[in-house]
Amino acid sequence: MKSISFYSSMGMMLAMLVCSSIAVSQNSAFHPDRKVEMIVEKPSSKAIESLQILKEGNKRFLSGASTHERQDPERIKDLAKGQNPKCVIVGCSDSRVPPEIVFDQGLGDVFSIRTAGNVMADFEIGSIEYAIDHLHTPLVVVMGHQGCGAIKALLDHVDNVDAGGCIGKRRSCI
Repeated sequence: MKSISFYSSMGMMLAMLVCSSIAVSQNSAFHPDRKVEMIVEKPSSKAIESLQILKEGNKRFLSGASTHERQDPERIKDLAKGQNPKCVIVGCSDSRVPPEIVFDQGLGDVFSIRTAGNVMADFEIGSIEYAIDHLHTPLVVVMGHQGCGAIKALLDHVDNVDAGGCIGKRRSCI
């Protein structure tokens, strides 16, 4: 049996950006040393619809009534022609919180960006920009969860950010 509180928190949206309604200055890229300008307007109807679909899917998942729709060979053939995801979900790489499953979505429905602890850098931000600009995805959701091991590891080593390989490094380890 799933722990409702654990999975409910996974479905909790910590921050939601409605793509069609937010403009971010080109030179911001969410770096601490760059100025970020955002213009937030009324969410588009497509963004509101996408959010409602995610909420309904999470309710199905929590109740044990997931439908697992759009996961068949026919859907794969359709997606070979192109994708049109209803949302971008930036989430943790934790194997216990796959967005497509906790929101009961099918192949091609979610443009998923997963990193340990939801840490964002240029590649992840570029992926979001791609989904917004080229796939016309109307909604971006940043999803967190309880018991994140990446956040715990960071907090355990906060005084020694170079501990443990690339974990906690503030520069590229490549």
